[in-house]
Amino acid sequence: MNIFKKFIPLCLCLSMICTLFGFQTVEGATAYDETISNGSFADFQQALLNAKDKGTANHIYKIHITKDLRINQSVGIYSNTMIVVDKNVKIIRNLPAGDGGTTFRVGKPGSSASGYYYKNITIQGGIWDGNVRSKDTGFCTFKVNHSQNVKFLNMTIQNDLEGHMIEAGAVNGLTISRVNFKNHKCYFKAHKNKNDYYEHEEALQLDVNLYETTAIGNYDKYQNKNVTVDRCNFTNLGRGIGSHNSIDGCYFTNMKFTNNTFKNIKSYAIGAINYRNSRIQNNKILNCGSGILFVNSKPNYTGYTGTYVVNNWNLKVNSSKDNSIISGNTITINSPKSKDSRALYINGNKISKPAIYKKGLNSANRLSGYQGYLKGDHRINGLTITKNNITVKNMTAVFYTGIRNSTFSNNNITFNGNQKSDYYGLTMDSVPDQLNENVTVSGNKIKNFNSGILCKNSKKVTFKNTTVYNSYKQHIYLESVNVTFDGCSLDKAKTKHGIASKNSTITLKNTNITNAKEFGLYSYNCSGKVTGGKIANCGKYGIGAYKKGISYSKVKFSNNGANGKCNYYRG
Repeated sequence: MNIFKKFIPLCLCLSMICTLFGFQTVEGATAYDETISNGSFADFQQALLNAKDKGTANHIYKIHITKDLRINQSVGIYSNTMIVVDKNVKIIRNLPAGDGGTTFRVGKPGSSASGYYYKNITIQGGIWDGNVRSKDTGFCTFKVNHSQNVKFLNMTIQNDLEGHMIEAGAVNGLTISRVNFKNHKCYFKAHKNKNDYYEHEEALQLDVNLYETTAIGNYDKYQNKNVTVDRCNFTNLGRGIGSHNSIDGCYFTNMKFTNNTFKNIKSYAIGAINYRNSRIQNNKILNCGSGILFVNSKPNYTGYTGTYVVNNWNLKVNSSKDNSIISGNTITINSPKSKDSRALYINGNKISKPAIYKKGLNSANRLSGYQGYLKGDHRINGLTITKNNITVKNMTAVFYTGIRNSTFSNNNITFNGNQKSDYYGLTMDSVPDQLNENVTVSGNKIKNFNSGILCKNSKKVTFKNTTVYNSYKQHIYLESVNVTFDGCSLDKAKTKHGIASKNSTITLKNTNITNAKEFGLYSYNCSGKVTGGKIANCGKYGIGAYKKGISYSKVKFSNNGANGKCNYYRG
């Protein structure tokens, strides 16, 4: 009796210690339903069938793998299943040579699943190896469609060939945490211009259910939402996260990519297409071809993405404010692979009538439509980009077109290449259908570029407390814009002007322009006013106004021109 009384507290104590130090199996599990310890593929297949039959929402069927396992044919995984693989144990793709397709799939090809049909699936631990051989053709490691509450945790996926390591379409609640994606063998294809390269295959593809290659189950307009990718590593890949397809009028919502590291990615690290209310935060992007692509529907001639319209889905463009954030990322790109390479590439557009680039969709899906756009305002609306650290070589760092009601603030942007090359720190360039409107650029530091900022075809753009330093030509070039500068600092333009402007309306408040080789402010056919601030040490004139005048008041001029008194010139 005394022994029994002592035994109970001891058990309770051990239980508390195990809980405290995380010695539980996984996610609170105390036992597995089956353990595969003999490396038998047949036993593994049977265990998955048992999980399909016996697993429920209240009892997730748990399969434990403790020994290397070779996968001899494509495998189906179904609802209420957890697969846990011990550390350093390998799951090796061993399908017949030349057999492409998918190694692990949620559901069964040809099924009628739609919506978010499959539920409660977790894959955890182990090394999932594609085992690429010389005669193999392209394959995906995991394909997940029409599902909800799916998790990939604490695992490595490696050695994929011309496919995707994880491909997900129509998934509500996808969590990918502490996963290593590495060594993607893919062909780096030349575009029409042989010096312009792109790579199609994302390690993690978040796709649309439009083609038989991407969908298991029905083709429908259900999209990915509530997706978290956190603390993952992406190394030696074609692309990191994203897609090269989108359906106009369908949007991914609540997508969160946080605390991930991308290294040696040939194309972009993150590609976000038609996202709403999403977060891309605190990622490290190192030695990649491009950084972050954030776009609303873009034609496929760039090699980035194709946008499709499905006639019988009756979708409409959602032009409401989406409140997405790109923040706290470190992006370093020294070897851009494409003329379109950017650390940040932000693109939207405004379509006055339906745009059809190519008629028809793949007949296998029995859907009618075309490649192109719906009529409507596709501009990026309500995007915040803040507190990113960007360093680039031989490329423009940030490209904006077709944005509105957005903020670009407190970013550090540095160029470390040849300054004589014609690259910008920030480009805000539009055509009439892609007008930038109501954009605030504040608290940024941009240095060592050929030109710091280019802004064209935009209105209601405000630059606040932004510093541009050590530009080879001018710090800022403006054309056909309505723009305000407030509290900015522009210092050391080596060969041209502090600000060069054409056909614009300009307002300068308390802005300092110093050490420009020629003019502090050069304007052609511009109207506007300069109030307060300082214009000093400029080689020709403080202000040069041609064709139209620029008024000024309370400006501190000093040491401008050869005689030190060339403050204003009207030409």
